[in-house]
Amino acid sequence: MTKIMKRDWLTYDDILAFEPRLREELANFFAFEDCSVFFSSQGEDSPATLDKNSGEALLPLEFNGRRRATLYIKGFNPGNAPSDAGFLARLASLCLARLYYEKATRIDENTGLLTEDALFDILRERIGERKEILNNARQIIPARAGICVGFIVVSWPEASRIAEEFDYDFKNYMFAGLARELRRFLPPDASGAVIGKNEGLYEFGVLFPASGRGKCHIVARDILAGLESLVFRDKLSRVGRRPRLAAGHAIYPQDMPGEELTLPIAEQAARLRDRARFASGTAQSSPGGIEAFARILRRGGRIAETLPDGKFKINLGRAAGARVGMRFAIREIAGNAYLGELVLMDVGIKRAIAEIISLENPAAPPAIGDKLVF
Repeated sequence: MTKIMKRDWLTYDDILAFEPRLREELANFFAFEDCSVFFSSQGEDSPATLDKNSGEALLPLEFNGRRRATLYIKGFNPGNAPSDAGFLARLASLCLARLYYEKATRIDENTGLLTEDALFDILRERIGERKEILNNARQIIPARAGICVGFIVVSWPEASRIAEEFDYDFKNYMFAGLARELRRFLPPDASGAVIGKNEGLYEFGVLFPASGRGKCHIVARDILAGLESLVFRDKLSRVGRRPRLAAGHAIYPQDMPGEELTLPIAEQAARLRDRARFASGTAQSSPGGIEAFARILRRGGRIAETLPDGKFKINLGRAAGARVGMRFAIREIAGNAYLGELVLMDVGIKRAIAEIISLENPAAPPAIGDKLVF
């Protein structure tokens, strides 16, 4: 059988995920009640068997010359089904191969991760499914697994510094290693991909069903802990280096304002990704290197520049969900003392102009770096 990929990425999880499709594929050839896949360390070399009296069969599932699992079929009529167990096994294995090759077109053969296009195809599918659920709901549905979609962007902000400290080859070697190892640290129901490559970014996108922001934080924490435990050694100096990463997460539909839920699904998917990316960009100064998009607006605001006439430029814009008319309490950066309140007057994509509406002490106006609390 001709391989279409240099590496064989067929996993146990893949085979289990293919089980419903295997059932559909085989049903095109003969009728039966049900089938199921199982794995066993014993009897790996046992041949295909067919019991015509009970209508049951045990069929080895082979791929690339190796046995991967066994397919149990029950409830078929021997008079309407092939009677050769070996033929049935070959047919089932061909169906497995077809499903794998269908999946392989969506996989980066060097990492085993999805391609970026495939990841966003799945993200659009998931958002479409959740949108239908929400549209059909008679009342507000509380956040729970299966309703919400979590998206994490894991960024490698030190990539340029690594290239300067070592060289570009070592930087690329580290990032390729991170990409290959990412799969180890993903939960079983998550999908990952290298994203932003065409934009010159060093990022991973991770998609998974989420019960809330707590789940997003846990997944991001586990990914960072796993990847940052890796050590990469320069081939010449043998100096070892651990990566330092950042992660930002956003969740659908909670991080989408109500008016955005009517946008085309592709646009909603892009905005969810951009919000996770924005959170990742602010996460370097956050505890554990992780930031939630929703937290940025509430507690991530800072005064970036002082302007004449009691106005200030702040570091929050539309990308963070800021809107004209929003009010923020101002807190001293050092002691957290309350300084006053400001309101947003003009909001750009990444910055906004704000005006003071009250000061606790007019003789001590806010300064650059003071915190904003929504």
